[in-house]
Amino acid sequence: MNKNESLRTILRANAAFAAATGAFALAATGTIAEVIGVSEHRLISAIGAALLVFAAQLMFVSGLNGKLLRRSARLISASDFAWVAGTVAIITITDLRTQGELILAGIAAIVGTFGVLQLRSAAGVVDDGGRVTPNLALLGVVGTTSQASQQERSIVQEALASHLGVRVRGRGRV
Repeated sequence: MNKNESLRTILRANAAFAAATGAFALAATGTIAEVIGVSEHRLISAIGAALLVFAAQLMFVSGLNGKLLRRSARLISASDFAWVAGTVAIITITDLRTQGELILAGIAAIVGTFGVLQLRSAAGVVDDGGRVTPNLALLGVVGTTSQASQQERSIVQEALASHLGVRVRGRGRV
């Protein structure tokens, strides 16, 4: 499996998760609202619909090639990290039920994992066999391998700095 195929597989898995979550949110709006502890059912429906649109976007991006695929995957990862940050904010500033907080945290963990995996693959730290290479920095997000060009590492480093407030020093190393 080459780098692009690994990235496509990750994006398609993310799409499947987003579609399943979105469909469930639309089908069980009232139950989800009750379990989580929110009174606004329309919010759950809107999130469900947005997740279905996001899943379609992920499938579209998974069909792209080369640099456009990798650049688009980085933007998708930024969206995933924004979801995680939003979830943390919601859990922190609202009064949800405990099981609701746990469910939201679990979903955020899965979404964050997709974001990291997409960045790893887009940065070229996945070898031709589909394995993550050992030369990783910052949890494997920025690679020092020959597969990742300096320009690709710079793009990922800038994304990390602007979206996560993470500073990366040197040539792809923390």
